[in-house]
Amino acid sequence: MINKLLFTLLLTGPLLAQSISTEEQAPLRPRLTREAIQQTFGKKSIAYLNTHQGTPHRILVETAPPQSVSLANLPQVARDFVARNPAVYGVAPEELILEVVERAGPVYYVIFRQTYHQIPVYQSRIDFRYRTTGQLVTTGADVYPNVNLNPTPDLGADVALIMAQTEVDFSPDNGDLIVDQPELYVYVNEETPLTYRLGWRLGLYVHHDDPTRFERAVSNYEIWVDAHTGEVFSVFDRVEEDVISGTVTGMVKDLPYGTPTQRPMRNLKVHVDGVGDTYTDVNGAYAIEAGTVPRQVTVEFTGSFMDIDARNVTDASITTTVSPGDTFDVHFDDLNSIPGERDTYYHGNLVHDWMLTLDTNFTGANYSMPAAVNIGSEDPLWPCNAYWDGLGINMFSAGGGCSATDQMADVVYHEYQHGLTQFAYDPFSPPYSSGMGEGFSDYTGMTLRNSPCMGDGFFGTPGGCLRDGENMRQWPGTECGGEVHCLGEITMGALWKMRQNLIASIGDTMAAVARSDTLFRWAMFGRPYSVPDLLLEILIADDDDATILNGTPNFIAITDAFGQHNVDSPIPDFGIDHTPVANTLDTTTPVVITAVISSLIGDITTAQLVYIVRGVTTTVDMTDLGNNQYQASIPPQPAGTIVEYYLQAADNQGNVFHSPENAPDVTHFYLVGPRGAFMSVFEDSAETDNGWQFGVATDDATTGIWERTDPIGTDVDGTPVQPEDDHTFLGTLCFVTGNGTPGGSAGENDVDDGTTTLLSPPIDLMGMTQPVLGYWRWYSNNAGNAPGSDVWVVQVSANGTDWVDLERTVETQNTWTYHQFLLANYITPTDSVRIRFIAEDAGDGSLVEAAVDDLFILNGINVDITFGDLNFDGVLNVADVLLIVDMILGEVTPTGLQSYVADLNGDGIVNILDILALVNIIIFQTTN
Repeated sequence: MINKLLFTLLLTGPLLAQSISTEEQAPLRPRLTREAIQQTFGKKSIAYLNTHQGTPHRILVETAPPQSVSLANLPQVARDFVARNPAVYGVAPEELILEVVERAGPVYYVIFRQTYHQIPVYQSRIDFRYRTTGQLVTTGADVYPNVNLNPTPDLGADVALIMAQTEVDFSPDNGDLIVDQPELYVYVNEETPLTYRLGWRLGLYVHHDDPTRFERAVSNYEIWVDAHTGEVFSVFDRVEEDVISGTVTGMVKDLPYGTPTQRPMRNLKVHVDGVGDTYTDVNGAYAIEAGTVPRQVTVEFTGSFMDIDARNVTDASITTTVSPGDTFDVHFDDLNSIPGERDTYYHGNLVHDWMLTLDTNFTGANYSMPAAVNIGSEDPLWPCNAYWDGLGINMFSAGGGCSATDQMADVVYHEYQHGLTQFAYDPFSPPYSSGMGEGFSDYTGMTLRNSPCMGDGFFGTPGGCLRDGENMRQWPGTECGGEVHCLGEITMGALWKMRQNLIASIGDTMAAVARSDTLFRWAMFGRPYSVPDLLLEILIADDDDATILNGTPNFIAITDAFGQHNVDSPIPDFGIDHTPVANTLDTTTPVVITAVISSLIGDITTAQLVYIVRGVTTTVDMTDLGNNQYQASIPPQPAGTIVEYYLQAADNQGNVFHSPENAPDVTHFYLVGPRGAFMSVFEDSAETDNGWQFGVATDDATTGIWERTDPIGTDVDGTPVQPEDDHTFLGTLCFVTGNGTPGGSAGENDVDDGTTTLLSPPIDLMGMTQPVLGYWRWYSNNAGNAPGSDVWVVQVSANGTDWVDLERTVETQNTWTYHQFLLANYITPTDSVRIRFIAEDAGDGSLVEAAVDDLFILNGINVDITFGDLNFDGVLNVADVLLIVDMILGEVTPTGLQSYVADLNGDGIVNILDILALVNIIIFQTTN
């Protein structure tokens, strides 16, 4: 729908905005300038321009300040932003109507529609994506600032309805339905020049009985009637049809040549005469109170979410009389039903429940969906077909060399997904012409079957695929000639490769597939209409720090998948990719620093390593090894040394970038030598009570509260959720978010309904120049019904009031992992430093567990000091002796650093022996 011109504000000058009205050339709207966009959204922001309207289709926002946002106040926050930036959006806030405000995981989605004289402009929308922490991530305005037409209709809705019904031979006597009552819109013709007309939009569901005039037995029409002239200017059939392969044989099967197995029929209605209905659970079990007299029980393939209508045969139905107290087991097989009834019902319910695991709030398909099976030659599309008609799915019997689509699991998934897509895009139309709807449906079929072969056995040959997720169809697919299944190969190929990349990068197949499927679902909240927009919505859903301009946790896996289909990342590919080096015990070998440094828009002119040892900063040019690989070395250092370093690079376009991004304020660092080479300031293995606080006033979690205990391990299908053992060697205790009972479920005492905080006692770091915090932690967030939707936070404070993030992530690490931070990069050390660990359950049905153990703080002294110089004046004299005496007598409370330099004999105790040692040193200096 949108022709986009990518411009990068780092490179271009003013943006020329174009917009044309209906009858004549409209005046150009005010220019969007580079300075205006940068002032509003940040100097590194990126915008995509609508060439028709001159409005920004998308603006990728540089890190924005957080606001206090919620589902309740977001619409007004967004409207206020539109009001403050008229040059960007081109419409006034009072001209907008709210269409979407909802949350998916850590992202809020807000979408408005433009109005003209209070009439909605059908193709328009203004988008906002906010993190739940309050930062604006992206925004855009697909609006039409120069609409010019008569807003008063010359014919009413009733006349428009009659004209539309006449156009498509609508007949109530034939069971035809009015799906959408007439609504008045401004319709935009996207061709050049842009033209507008006032139109009535309505929907009619029509049955056909003339195969020479119509391709299928039913149509679900979207019809537009000109509100001035009465012309029916657009008739679009919304029925989704497809040629799909893959069948199932036997009791319930997945493939047409597979082995049948007996499987439970979930959500199935069981009718008891004189009592009512009950429904089976996921295991196919049911129970209903029925009194004391015998009752007639009837079971058919009708349930909460699917109603099977078998064509050309009598619907399967089993009825018998059962006395209360007796067991009545129903078994559908070839003697009382046909395979298409069983297979379609089973797999239709499976895909329905799968969607609910991804989005528990999704209710679009929560109705008894019509499912026609065993359709034969009475339908002109038979054989080799299946389709979604806007209300339900239609599955065909075998014929013409093709397998029966009502017996093919992936075909059922595919057609059902058409419905899920329709409901997810409401109140906007699903992506018909771009082929994305077909791609979405193919991906669902492939991920649920765990195979890139879409339609395995469609033509009766095992292993023969109708479409392949491993295809290399290139966007925009001009060779497809607009054929939607061909175009859909781009979307489904990119999604399948994303799934495979995530499996490879995450390592945990179950977690990776859950992440891929969740990103697929969450991307639909943005209602994308092009594959590049789909990629952007997936990145927004994957982002974990409120700016996708610095990438996302799975950025490479996602962008590589879409890149294989010629869909480029919307984020400029320049920067430094570097994995920080680990601590080392080696004091004789240089430490090699490597990085990938690249710029998409220029040539790298400078690449440097900057390292700091004992207060001395050294800058080294990195060696270009080719293929964007750079390398430099840091000389070996003695044990007890902290080495700080960062990387900096520039290109010939003036871009300068660092690793870490906020260097030199924050640096990478590593420790040289064993822990014993450093002064230990604080240690806690949780084996004894050292004054930690379990919870703060702002906590609201109802279960999973922090405690110090021996953890009881839990898992979900073999995937660990809570650890069974602490981390301490020969220890038993750690800090953990609640214990359940031995053998209990994983969710028995996990974090629920809010946050829980573990708060350290005050720690004296006064005078220390390089205190290093280290700890081992466990965090699980990838199980349950809303994986990856909750945030793990670690913070430090110098005063117990102002807190700075050390960690903020949604990524699971369900094993003990080590983390360390140079605290002086975040705070000025004081005598009241505190650390806190926060676990939350803010999503729906999440399983969240966390644990912390073996926390310590070391003092790495990176400046020249003299042992015994307690007043740090550079001279050893009687003033230092008096300070030690006062310390021993309790007259003076020493800082941590004073205690360190006062221990002259290194025995860990400040006493008379240290006084004697200092006196001897002073006497020796005086006499020599």
